[in-house]
Amino acid sequence: MNFAGLLTPVGRIHSIIALRQAQPNSEASGRFQSRNVNKDDLSKAIHDIHGGMSHADAQKIVDLILDTIKQRLAKGEKVVISGFGCFRVATRKDRRGVNPRTGSAIVIPGRKAVTFRPSKYLKSL
Repeated sequence: MNFAGLLTPVGRIHSIIALRQAQPNSEASGRFQSRNVNKDDLSKAIHDIHGGMSHADAQKIVDLILDTIKQRLAKGEKVVISGFGCFRVATRKDRRGVNPRTGSAIVIPGRKAVTFRPSKYLKSL
């Protein structure tokens, strides 16, 4: 199945960002509780935008995008999504810590971590 070109223009992808609205926590207090967007929400948004596509195909597109991002990050490459942001792998240094049971000083080994830097457009939302 060829999914090339289904996620254009970029304006349609930005509608996925604003997919879920805040839900009222309680009627009386008027407070709002934010909800997280998950893979199913993204696939539903793609399915809604591209009406002729099945929901299963939309899920395959989301999985393909996320797998591609994971593979590139595993290789140490930077992933830049225009209008959204940049994912990259950062190397954390060794650091000193304290064992809470004994109180003795220990060295916490460094590791690799994925970092995300939002684009100027995303920051302005």
